[in-house]
Amino acid sequence: MARGYTLGRSAEPVDNRRPLVYIQWMSADQFKELREKKGYSQAELARLLKVTVRTISRWENGDRRVPHIAIMALDSLSNKKGRR
Repeated sequence: MARGYTLGRSAEPVDNRRPLVYIQWMSADQFKELREKKGYSQAELARLLKVTVRTISRWENGDRRVPHIAIMALDSLSNKKGRR
């Protein structure tokens, strides 16, 4: 069986990756609460996720569904220094 490789990483075999985790959809309020808990402004998060501030605003207002990748990225960010 051929071994696959992950995207965006250096030739790391697929079978050495962390197991996939099921991510539930997050409501707009939950996403905003998590962003604030982590200590990031909309502008800071937009820069880190390479999206516009308007996109973050749409996610938080419920105008657009928050993509799983954005939820996982925000969850993986550490809290900013000096904040809870």
